[in-house]
Amino acid sequence: MFIESNCPVSFEYEIREVKAHPDIKVTPMVGDILGNTKTEIQFTYNPATFTTADAEFEIRTSEFDF
Repeated sequence: MFIESNCPVSFEYEIREVKAHPDIKVTPMVGDILGNTKTEIQFTYNPATFTTADAEFEIRTSEFDF
């Protein structure tokens, strides 16, 4: 998955686990989205059992000139 900036300004982002699951990981959890570029976010699912995995994440970005 990619987070993309369509303007020449860089933004910070933070990903928070709202509902965690031990089989689902996201990296990196914090970083920068550089202006006019894409930043890759990796979601990794490594199942330990034959069950349904459910997780929730929240993505927060900084605001321009804030």
